[in-house]
Amino acid sequence: MDAIIAYLTQKLKNTFYSHPPSSALILWWPTSSLDQQGTFISRKMDAPPHPLEDCLRETLRASLVLYSYDSEKDLLRFDIEGKMLEGRWDDPFLEKEVAAELGIPYHPGGTGKPPNDLQQVRDLFHVWSRKAFAGIKKTDVDLVLLSDKNDARVLVEVKRSAKKKVGEWIPYPIDPYDGLAYFARTWGAKLVTVHHEIIGGGHAEKPSPENILVDVFAYDPRSPFDFASFACENNRRVTTLDELVVELKSLLEQ
Repeated sequence: MDAIIAYLTQKLKNTFYSHPPSSALILWWPTSSLDQQGTFISRKMDAPPHPLEDCLRETLRASLVLYSYDSEKDLLRFDIEGKMLEGRWDDPFLEKEVAAELGIPYHPGGTGKPPNDLQQVRDLFHVWSRKAFAGIKKTDVDLVLLSDKNDARVLVEVKRSAKKKVGEWIPYPIDPYDGLAYFARTWGAKLVTVHHEIIGGGHAEKPSPENILVDVFAYDPRSPFDFASFACENNRRVTTLDELVVELKSLLEQ
């Protein structure tokens, strides 16, 4: 797990984090419009759920997708809210059935070749659905901070890169910030992107919060989203990790 995500989940109560093959929150919407969209939580069938999985499903009205792969029969198996579906990687009938269950507009011709070893894929459904559904954007959400009443208050995306230093890194326009901002606005939640430089090593396991600097870019859902404004220098704050925790706690108390 990313060191900063691990630290934030320790310090912030009532926080859901995506961590496949355990629970992962996935948002989807057509590339042409955000008028139709949805959420689901994917999880490997034999993986333990996140403790807040049921709470998040209820709060966000997210479908639950359980998945497995039978290597002997070369079959994918999906359990979508109790309905069992199975088929091979390129089975168009399976694609149509899954799309219908999740309310996703179905168009064949997505991108992605089958992995060399399906057993080793951390989120098999996320990878398979990218291949199965053309014209659909999907993204997972790293962290969802919930209030004491279990309302989604803050969506947190964590970006890790040492190539661009803190103070220089900026959000990439290719990333799906438009979709993230739409869901944040729908839920009345703030969207926060945090960038850090911790890459591997023992230091990543136990970060010293008073010494670690991070970039913070925030979007307030009370205003229309504009990527240029979101990613501009005026919207950057460089702060320490422990100061970020204090700020996120204050957002939960508002």
